[in-house]
Amino acid sequence: MSVLMYNEWFLNFAPTTFKEERLKCLDQVIQLSQKTNGFKEISEDLLIAQPSSLKILRMLCAPPIARDRLAGLVNATSATIANIETKVNPNAKTLKKIAPSIIRVINALKDVELFNLNKTLGFPQEQNLKVAEAVISDRLTGALADPKIRNAQEERQLRVIETYLQSKGYVRFDDPEASAIDLPLGTYSFHKNVLMFKNGFDDSNGYVRTPMDVVIRQKIQTTNFHCLLSASQLEILQILTNVGRKKIQKFLN
Repeated sequence: MSVLMYNEWFLNFAPTTFKEERLKCLDQVIQLSQKTNGFKEISEDLLIAQPSSLKILRMLCAPPIARDRLAGLVNATSATIANIETKVNPNAKTLKKIAPSIIRVINALKDVELFNLNKTLGFPQEQNLKVAEAVISDRLTGALADPKIRNAQEERQLRVIETYLQSKGYVRFDDPEASAIDLPLGTYSFHKNVLMFKNGFDDSNGYVRTPMDVVIRQKIQTTNFHCLLSASQLEILQILTNVGRKKIQKFLN
């Protein structure tokens, strides 16, 4: 049933999200194309003046280059690349220092064939740039739309779980200061970090903080009174055997 619910949601949500994102991306790509003479004039000054253009410049590469890969090639952190792309006013000193390296990488990996389709595929010269803009736009759309779809899917999962838990009489507990083991009886909470043994057996190797998407405390006091679910486990719940489902249901009753 949960798989069918997801399939129905995806068919209704994903295409619309992709189309909306594509229109935004195409507009951004065309604007940058016009500003750079069909992507022929890519410079440090451009990047410094318009840092957010980096997300498009990465899509000019063959293959399109991810933030992490670009960070490695220019000897920067992934956070630095993300800040350049997403912050309204990224650190000017850092940007000025790293811009030459970024532009060198973009120009070195530029998808030359994409801008010469009139030669490789016989396209009319006047259509070449429009086709290239559409391809770059689609690359960017995929990079931006996929995380949105994943995030929306997680929200959908949590809403379904919340509806089910409330039907069983459980109450949401939202105190951000409370740890997972401090939840009152008969409550649940989303997005908690849980301290777990590093070696999986005891505390001889210390602890590690493990993010859990859902933490549930049973209505009655027992030795094992918590149900912890990570994002990957939420997906596993979709294909649980009848025995697995019965165990979850027994835990919640």
